[in-house]
Amino acid sequence: MLLSGPLAGLVEQKFGIRITVMLGSLISSIGLACCMLVPSFHVLYITYGVITGFGFSLLSISSMVPINMYFHERRTLANGLSTIGGGVGTSVFPFVIAWLMEEYGWRGLYLILSGLSLQGVVVGLIMKDKYKNPKRNVLLNHKKDEKKEVPEERSTLQKIKALYTNKYFVLYGLVSFSVDMVVLVPFFMTPIIAAAIGLSPRQQAMIITAAGIASIFLRPTIGLAVDRIKAHSITVMGIFAIILGVSTLGLLYLQTYTAYIVYGCILGTTHGTYLLLKPIVLVDIVGKESYALGLGFYRLFAGTAVLTGPPLAGWIMDIRGHFDWLCYYALAVFTFGGCSLIIFNIFLRRRHTKPYEEDYCVVSQEDTVDNHINTDISFTTEKTSKVSLNTEKQESTSM
Repeated sequence: MLLSGPLAGLVEQKFGIRITVMLGSLISSIGLACCMLVPSFHVLYITYGVITGFGFSLLSISSMVPINMYFHERRTLANGLSTIGGGVGTSVFPFVIAWLMEEYGWRGLYLILSGLSLQGVVVGLIMKDKYKNPKRNVLLNHKKDEKKEVPEERSTLQKIKALYTNKYFVLYGLVSFSVDMVVLVPFFMTPIIAAAIGLSPRQQAMIITAAGIASIFLRPTIGLAVDRIKAHSITVMGIFAIILGVSTLGLLYLQTYTAYIVYGCILGTTHGTYLLLKPIVLVDIVGKESYALGLGFYRLFAGTAVLTGPPLAGWIMDIRGHFDWLCYYALAVFTFGGCSLIIFNIFLRRRHTKPYEEDYCVVSQEDTVDNHINTDISFTTEKTSKVSLNTEKQESTSM
């Protein structure tokens, strides 16, 4: 799902959100349906890992791009609300899947999941699939006016080249790489440690469920707080990464089921906040025009980290024969990554910024017809308001 991010970004850039959602739903549904026919476990690496994973990659890209294109001033809150579904899935689906497998077997389970995934095609049909610059829409509507020229659209290859010549984009990928290496480690190490102190499998599952529930309720709250206090998202990411590392080290000292539930809530909050803020920081670095491509290629960093981090953690645990070194490893990497993000934010704030940010609106194909374009377009971002105010002052002074 992560390693195919660049391809998913290219698909979205070329065909738009609507086609990407429908294609992702169809591919993931086919992959899940093929899973019920596999003769051996290893074939699942193809049917579930590659085919379904690529379908989920298309869907994942499509779920992140529209939110960051629609919203500006309340972008963090909007992302927090839109990602509630992830917390619901973490809380509910383990029990639903266990029940379905008990009732219909694992082959029947894959068939049902295939049908559920296919419903995304319906969702894609009702989505608006194009993002247009309002200024460019006005220029298109007045294309007979010789004084106004439509800005040239950069090619996809030029946008990709611009991404990798953007030092902040590359640095952001490298800095967050260390955190991504261990971001999934607590989810597989917590049940192991909980089993060592005698917690039942049901209790172990409830720890992860507590993480999902905490993520549901606290992501929007944190998003609202970040927007309200105008906090730097990347600094908040670093702080929560450090908290996640310290709390993971605390697993060595937990001895009761209640304590593990509390840790599950901390895990869901910190992990959810980190994932919530990653795409928000990215859109500030690459801009909205190249956001889909930037998100796709950024996920290549995350996919590489996820492939290397957990196996390395398992190797450390095998060498030690106990999970204490695993906790120390998680603490060290989370702390290093969190501090690196905070330091990176200092350099990011010094970057030269444009006098205003070009906002995009979401339109349908019918909206792009000249006769239907709305020429009365106002910009509501804080930066553009300041530009307009300064212009008015200059005009009044000259008069």
